[in-house]
Amino acid sequence: MNRHLLTLPLALLAALGACDAEPGSGLRADTSTAYTGEDTVGGDTSANIGPDALPGDATADTAAPAPLVDPVPAGEARAAIVTDPAELIGGPKAEGKLGDAKLANARARFIVEGARLTGGYRHFGGHVIDADVARPAGAPGGDRFGELWLAWNLEAFRADAVTVVDPGGPGRDAVVRVTGRTTHHPWPDSFIRAIFEPEEADLAVTYTYTLAPDSPALALDITLENDHDAPVDVTLPTLIANAGDGVFPYYPGNGLQILQGTNPPYVASVGEDVSYGVHAAVSGLVGLFDYSNLTVFSYDGSLIPPGGTVAYHLDYVVARGGSTALDAAMDDLVGAPAPRAAVVGTVSGLAPDAPPSWVAIADGPVLAGLVPVDAAGDFDADLPAGDYAFTVFTPGLGAGAEATATVAGEGADVLALTAPASGVAVVQVVDGTGAPVAARVDVTTRAGTRVPVIPSELELGRDVWATGRLALWLVPGETRRLALPAGDYHATAMRGPSYEMDDLDFTVTEGADTPLVLTITRAVDTSGWSAVDPHIHARWSQDSDVTYEQRVRQAAASELDLPVLSDHAFVGHAGDLPETLGVDLLTTPVDGQEVTTFEYGHFNAFPLEYDPDGLSWGAVYEHGRAGTELFDAMRSQHAGDVLIQVNHPRGSSFQAYFDAIGYDAVRDEAVARPDRWTDDWDLLEVFNGTCLDDERNALALADWVAMNDHGYKKTLSTGSDTHAWDHQIGVPRTWVHVDRAAVADDPEALVAPFRARHAFISCGPFLRVETPTGAELGDLVGVDADGALALHVVVEAPSWMDADVVRVRVNGVVVAERPVAAPKKVPLPGNQGVRFDEVIAVTPAADAWVTVEVEGDTQMRPYIGERPFAMTNPIDVDVDGDGAWTAPALQPRER
Repeated sequence: MNRHLLTLPLALLAALGACDAEPGSGLRADTSTAYTGEDTVGGDTSANIGPDALPGDATADTAAPAPLVDPVPAGEARAAIVTDPAELIGGPKAEGKLGDAKLANARARFIVEGARLTGGYRHFGGHVIDADVARPAGAPGGDRFGELWLAWNLEAFRADAVTVVDPGGPGRDAVVRVTGRTTHHPWPDSFIRAIFEPEEADLAVTYTYTLAPDSPALALDITLENDHDAPVDVTLPTLIANAGDGVFPYYPGNGLQILQGTNPPYVASVGEDVSYGVHAAVSGLVGLFDYSNLTVFSYDGSLIPPGGTVAYHLDYVVARGGSTALDAAMDDLVGAPAPRAAVVGTVSGLAPDAPPSWVAIADGPVLAGLVPVDAAGDFDADLPAGDYAFTVFTPGLGAGAEATATVAGEGADVLALTAPASGVAVVQVVDGTGAPVAARVDVTTRAGTRVPVIPSELELGRDVWATGRLALWLVPGETRRLALPAGDYHATAMRGPSYEMDDLDFTVTEGADTPLVLTITRAVDTSGWSAVDPHIHARWSQDSDVTYEQRVRQAAASELDLPVLSDHAFVGHAGDLPETLGVDLLTTPVDGQEVTTFEYGHFNAFPLEYDPDGLSWGAVYEHGRAGTELFDAMRSQHAGDVLIQVNHPRGSSFQAYFDAIGYDAVRDEAVARPDRWTDDWDLLEVFNGTCLDDERNALALADWVAMNDHGYKKTLSTGSDTHAWDHQIGVPRTWVHVDRAAVADDPEALVAPFRARHAFISCGPFLRVETPTGAELGDLVGVDADGALALHVVVEAPSWMDADVVRVRVNGVVVAERPVAAPKKVPLPGNQGVRFDEVIAVTPAADAWVTVEVEGDTQMRPYIGERPFAMTNPIDVDVDGDGAWTAPALQPRER
């Protein structure tokens, strides 16, 4: 391994955590082939945000032998340019578009992108983007393929033309050729090129895809040609793979955990319905690191002489049946298959109310396979001769009894396994009238009952007991049958911070149902306000496997009126899921995007316009933009108005805008990167993931205070930044003075009140502040004849939530503090939920800004493991009565 590759993992991690390098500062003077970002897409009304943003060609040299429809008969392979949407594969992660190429046979089907810009990290077309097993006519597609692409000296393949060389037919291979060149890639150029300063490659590239009849493998032959007069030294070759959303990165022999520095036999991802494997016939393939489903591999470089070529070969395999089907196909590909036998098994005692089960196959200490169990309890595995141990794992239930078997010969061995034993808790949540309500239910074990954990290398997607609890999210009218091991448990029902909780102990008996009915009631009247979580990740974020259905369920069950779906690189969009789930009157998802640079911060843009035909559904492209052009792109994503939130402004260089540009809020100056500084944004995510006891948030709060002093009117905001399946949604949240129904009718109804600072943030309490004139948060208000401003402060909270002290700040400094008069966790007499109701007067000496906050001492478990806190946006105070407001930092100073 060369010196560059030895340092690549450290350099990448450094870039992710503390990359301050000037973009492009390591480039040589001659950058004539560099990609400039001029044809970047999304967010620019002058740019084409559709699939053909690059000039290209997609042609067939020979007429197709038959329409490209599924299924393809046995003994045939076909290839054609897609001209009809019905020819696309479809599925949860399908990205194929008209003009792409399709190759299909009786076992597998693939979509190769046309000569266009694309979504994800690869950015350029010409790659496999969708893949699935062959399915019966009319069956929905099952594509869950992520992305896989190669780079040389940080340059990617940019396709210029796609040609169907041979459309295939009976007994014939189908062949598609993609031609282009290596070119600078805006993503790595933005944060890592300056570290390595690799030699310019600028190579001619040919990708030739071949699909043989009845083969599960699509062959890819890559040729790099040096058409220059000087040699090209490829010192930094990489392979980048991204998986998720129902298929999970799998490392043969080691399960779901990569062994850094090892040479895997192939790159794989496994799922319940479809699995993928890519065999790369490249020398020295080594796994460097993985980060949230994104895995980076290196391989040996090469010195290419003038006129010389270098060739690589890859095989894309799609299969059912988990990892052993991939192993068998890979054995066939390398030409020396080990004798294998088909092990056919059945699993008895499979809980019908449990998540899908898997069989882990061990060859001594080595994981030999991971295969799914179907709904009927059947599984199969292709294994070489040997002695194996088989164990059924069921998420939420743990492991069944281990069984051993000897696999020999070519016949089928039948194996009987037993699933983990269980009973069922039948869970329902109602309100005080007995009507069913949306709710979250947490289940924990009691003394003497073991938490049924699954080894980390076998956690397919999520360990439902990872946090020591199992969480359910119920929609109204839903009764959930929860499979649990026999034992003693505790259940708690809740619906966000405005409802009382209910809890009970219960016992599950093996093979029996245990009915549970929990009752929750509203404690806080939030009418007129909507709870907003502006920072939520789901399916299309490369670092999240959570479905949009789960996010909608969580929002409804957490009284989150407006969840903003802010995926990386794609516009988040829930479609008609609220109506399908019957929660459209409870929650209205807002389309958005976390615009994610690897250089100078992350920014949420919402509400955005979802474009099902656009690149990355109309997303703003984050990389390759100079100065502050990215903010212009976010503003112009559609013709309407867009809010921009600066996310987690402090914490790490590339993720944190203020750190990346060296922003000094006291001096109001970007000292490191003034070219990247702009105040053309609206909201500041001061509270990311939590409210109190977080250093990053404390630094961001100090920035916000200083910016207020300088006269900026940036809305104090929040974001849960949730990526995980069972992470609490809507904590922290921002309460905005807008009706949810208005936003459902027009998403832009959220913009004006949010930008005007008619909002407060909360990790728990509900906080109202009223003035004698009726001015609300964010407004300008005068003082009375005595120079005072009377603030009517009301704090509301359910009985399980602590509230200890109310503070009023003037220009960020505490000027009044009041203990909460009501005893802890007890409402005021006759006022359900009201814990504090007083008038507090302040007398600022000059124009000022005033905030109110409430804090509690005790953590709010099981709702969330932190203390209660809420804080308002400012009320600006015009003390001198001139009808204007002068920021504190701009006021004359006394000498």
